Amino acid sequence: MATLYTHQDQNVHKTWFLMTAFFVFVILVTWVFSQVMQNPVILYGGVLFAVGMNIWSYWYSDSLVIKMSGA
Repeated sequence: MATLYTHQDQNVHKTWFLMTAFFVFVILVTWVFSQVMQNPVILYGGVLFAVGMNIWSYWYSDSLVIKMSGA
């Protein structure tokens, strides 16, 4: 039987998976652009963007959803 703790554990795993997938996707896209443009600054910007978005979404996504739902 699923308990509150198993649901919480599943949510934590999903959160880390989604954050990691977003990070890897952004890094891959910016790596391709940095290779095409031959400019490593694009990759550095992509890393900063991915880290910043992950931190922001981890800490502030709850208030964003509350505002979007009109609660």
